[in-house]
Amino acid sequence: MIKPFLKQVFFYLGIYALIRRFFPRKELAVLRYHAVCPPGSAYASPGICVTPEGFRRQIRYLARRYPVLPLDEAVERLRR
Repeated sequence: MIKPFLKQVFFYLGIYALIRRFFPRKELAVLRYHAVCPPGSAYASPGICVTPEGFRRQIRYLARRYPVLPLDEAVERLRR
């Protein structure tokens, strides 16, 4: 019970951001979006669809905080 609470506190206080800055992970994450749809779209599963503006915000956030790589470069780094 305490652990999830502490994680939230660390996140909101920016402690995780400091840890990431000084001790970056050497892992690779690949994000895959199912769909980018305009608001009110009749997509089969609206729960897995992000609006174009939401997508732009998420990508800006990621690009400010993480190195964003083309897929071929990411694959090459994994091979090494």
